[in-house]
Amino acid sequence: DPLDGTKEFIDGSEEFTVNVALVERGQVIFGVVGIPTRDVCFSGGRDLGAFRIQGEDGVEIGVRTQPEEAFTVVAS
Repeated sequence: DPLDGTKEFIDGSEEFTVNVALVERGQVIFGVVGIPTRDVCFSGGRDLGAFRIQGEDGVEIGVRTQPEEAFTVVAS
């Protein structure tokens, strides 16, 4: 979905993202998720790592370590 939050975008809300990915033979090579209203981008790729970019500053990001609890629930 290149524009996640289409209804929100049309309604003038700031709650939407622009999504772009390079996929080769069904495998994701590189992807970018942009939040234009916050001037933030998340990017990542195979053998490249993942980054949070705000303005001209980029910071490498990663996943958290697995918690000792069984699982974490996230709702949207």
